[in-house]
Amino acid sequence: MRKVEINDRVFDSYICKYYTIDTDFYNSILNNYLWFSDPNDFNDPYDVNPIFELPNYKEDDLNILAEIIDKKGYLNGKTYNEIVKYYSNPDNLKKALKDFRDKFVPNIGICCFSQTEDILLMWSHYANKHKGICLKFDMDKDEPFFKIPIKVDYLEKPPSFDFIHNRENVGKTAQLFVGTKSIDWKYENEIRIVKYKQAFDSFRGKINFNKSSLIEMIFGYKIEKQTITNLMTLMKGIGYDCSFSRVNLKKNEFGLEKIIINQNTF
Repeated sequence: MRKVEINDRVFDSYICKYYTIDTDFYNSILNNYLWFSDPNDFNDPYDVNPIFELPNYKEDDLNILAEIIDKKGYLNGKTYNEIVKYYSNPDNLKKALKDFRDKFVPNIGICCFSQTEDILLMWSHYANKHKGICLKFDMDKDEPFFKIPIKVDYLEKPPSFDFIHNRENVGKTAQLFVGTKSIDWKYENEIRIVKYKQAFDSFRGKINFNKSSLIEMIFGYKIEKQTITNLMTLMKGIGYDCSFSRVNLKKNEFGLEKIIINQNTF
């Protein structure tokens, strides 16, 4: 495992994905794919739709915006002065930011992971109340698939976004739009893999990963032993070389602890 640094955020190359054991899970394992979603389908209404604060722009800043609009061929007969006057109105700038977001979101797909394997709430919410699975991946073992990771920032209030000066900076734009959530979601400790339509052959739906990148399968503490046995046999039979473990409840404090297992030790 190594440390990854993207957009000034540092995180481990190991990331986890929680599952309910159902048909979708088995299809994903059997065909070694993960699902990349349309962010408009996420359950957080602020997701990829944060209410950014805009700086108090001066005339020089608005002239830069006019130059950008000119270079893109969007002046439509207007002069720089007319553009500056129009965007001097904060409501027009906010509308431009919304239009920017509406063009950005349809061109990305997102797959969500956690940096954490032993958080009670994650097992409860995303792994069928501890009867599910957590898959651990090593991003270093399949760099093309796990490009580009974004570490989510959990904030008490919406951040400021310098729309004029940073709109052409893909990294900062992705970090703010894709990597900003309310502090209410902090327990998820989330890493997101983002696919861009213009950079990848496939950017949504089923996208295949290299089996070697799946390094561990972690079983919830409520899973029946026969299910564990069946899954361990299945994984080995279809070409995965991952380790196996199970989380149990800690005895003297709230929390989960992980135990490495094999077919003879649980």
